[in-house]
Amino acid sequence: MTILDRYILRQFFQNFVILLSVLIGLFVLIDLILNIDEFVEAGRVMADRWGGQAPATMIAIADYYWPLAVLALVHTVGLIAIGAAGFTLVAMHRNRELVALAASGMSLHRVAAPILVGSILLSLFTLPLQEAVIPDLATKLTRGASEVKNEALNAFPIRLIPDEDGTLFTASSFNITTGRLTDVSILERDSTGMMLQRIVGDAATWNHRRGGWEFEPTAFAASPIGTSSDVNTPVARDPQPVVFYATEMSPTIILARRKALFKRLLSMGDLQTLESSAALAPRERAEITQIIWSRFSLLVVHVLVVAIGIPFFLLRSPANIMTQSVRAAILCIGCWATALVLLQSSSGYNPVAMAWLPAALGLPIATFMLHAVET
Repeated sequence: MTILDRYILRQFFQNFVILLSVLIGLFVLIDLILNIDEFVEAGRVMADRWGGQAPATMIAIADYYWPLAVLALVHTVGLIAIGAAGFTLVAMHRNRELVALAASGMSLHRVAAPILVGSILLSLFTLPLQEAVIPDLATKLTRGASEVKNEALNAFPIRLIPDEDGTLFTASSFNITTGRLTDVSILERDSTGMMLQRIVGDAATWNHRRGGWEFEPTAFAASPIGTSSDVNTPVARDPQPVVFYATEMSPTIILARRKALFKRLLSMGDLQTLESSAALAPRERAEITQIIWSRFSLLVVHVLVVAIGIPFFLLRSPANIMTQSVRAAILCIGCWATALVLLQSSSGYNPVAMAWLPAALGLPIATFMLHAVET
């Protein structure tokens, strides 16, 4: 690594940190102003735990926004990187450093190389964040500001959710934190949809090792009124105790069906486990496949966004920097937004192809822009 590389990388990373801090701070400030009453209420509810309303309010604000900051970094690192690259190259252009380098015979592509390498490193840095940090914050990221005061982290009822066998699950409350169902009702059905058996219990907790729900206390299963084998007369079957119910309807699947964002916050290992579940429909499996491959595609998109924007600032002669910056912003934001829309969209096409489509579209654009640099 040459002195020039170290100089450019140092300026690039410094500008990246500054720009990241400013943008996240601006987002937090605007959103906090819009939702300040929710956090004040959360502070009032949690005041006893934290020794006063003021510290409780500050803790509620930090607990809500720091997961969002991590998620924002993962999805906007490419945009922030091109902003940092722009500030770095504009400073070099203003100080006539780019002119001096070009006059010495150095290609401007060589000047852009350390920035592209830095962008690749930043993009790769988001992968462990996506895989190790964000999954642990998934329940916090799926709540709204109005739910911060809810210590149960958005417990919600579930209504007639089918599993792999068509059995319907209903509960008055599902606690995300504990994975516990309250007032459980399980309706087993035959292939025609007729009820075979109903299991009713006060509460059930998911047992990951056994792969099913454990009832607390024992639940009871009752069959509907049937007919006797001897005479065509109705008979009622006595309820039978049920301690454990095996199913693939896990808390992860319940959350994935309840909140569309939740699937995109899971690690690839969890997604692969979820993908293999028989409780998911083929359409849901295809969506999960697309999410898995989009993790890698997004890394490439971040670097391509930087490659598309850099040529606007690789100038060997005086130019209107404001005009160049506006052009770069329009093109880079447009490419980034289009890529995110394509990655989030679900269609009937091949999920792997859809995941890599943004990168495939961005590659020729980046190649053309870099080739067009006058150097």
